[in-house]
Amino acid sequence: MKKIILTNKPGLYTKMLIRLYDLWISIPNNSKRDYLSFKEVNLKLCRNFTISDAELLNHLRLFEEFGYIEFVKFRGIKLRFKIVK
Repeated sequence: MKKIILTNKPGLYTKMLIRLYDLWISIPNNSKRDYLSFKEVNLKLCRNFTISDAELLNHLRLFEEFGYIEFVKFRGIKLRFKIVK
């Protein structure tokens, strides 16, 4: 699992990863679900950054290439990082 260390002035990608992590920790502990649905991710990130669905998918693919997330087929994404403050 990768770790992200926050700096004083995080960039765009770091802010997106922070928002994804906030969604991830909002999943209840007693839930059997271990992924974020595409709908949740779309609602959170598209509204916060005013980007389209296609742009969001491009960013998610970039995060997948770097190893920060993993796509769950027809479900959503899993996070493969942890934020250290």
